[in-house]
Amino acid sequence: AESGYSVKREAEKCSACGHCAEACPFDAVVMKEGVPVYDKALCMGCELCADGCPNGALRLYADPDKVLPLDLDLARKELGEKS
Repeated sequence: AESGYSVKREAEKCSACGHCAEACPFDAVVMKEGVPVYDKALCMGCELCADGCPNGALRLYADPDKVLPLDLDLARKELGEKS
């Protein structure tokens, strides 16, 4: 199941090493002409590509086009529970 997150690449930090493509178990990242290309529809937001990036060029964001990410603090607030 998708997490509700997608990945963004900061081009100025990316060395196009391909670690992200190697790390992605969903084939959401492929190298094309020496540049990583992301398929947002295939991305499950698992963060493996970002964790494997030696340059910190990738980060996850809550994608408004996907399911709402699980936010336990928000859920507690909505339920009136204290953390």
